[in-house]
Amino acid sequence: MIIKGDRINLRKLRKSDAESVQKHAKDKEISRYTTLPYPYKLKHAQDFINLTHKKMRKKESYELGIELKETKNIIGMMGLIHVDYKNKNAEVGYWLGKKY
Repeated sequence: MIIKGDRINLRKLRKSDAESVQKHAKDKEISRYTTLPYPYKLKHAQDFINLTHKKMRKKESYELGIELKETKNIIGMMGLIHVDYKNKNAEVGYWLGKKY
């Protein structure tokens, strides 16, 4: 799954994205406004990526990496969570690395 934009793409995470996710998610300010643990370690990112794949297969949630096209690195995340197909709604959330 990929949604293309001018400067960014929204795409399914790859295992190789773990370092990029961890680099930006380890910021204390991000954990303050999300459910991410602090300190956010590489193992957290690896487990998170595996979890997003399982949830997408089950159609429970759709969490996509925000990829900076210029570098191909993940600079944040966005997601549709608590997807309720019956009532046609979901919760939308996102976070971006402080630099962005």
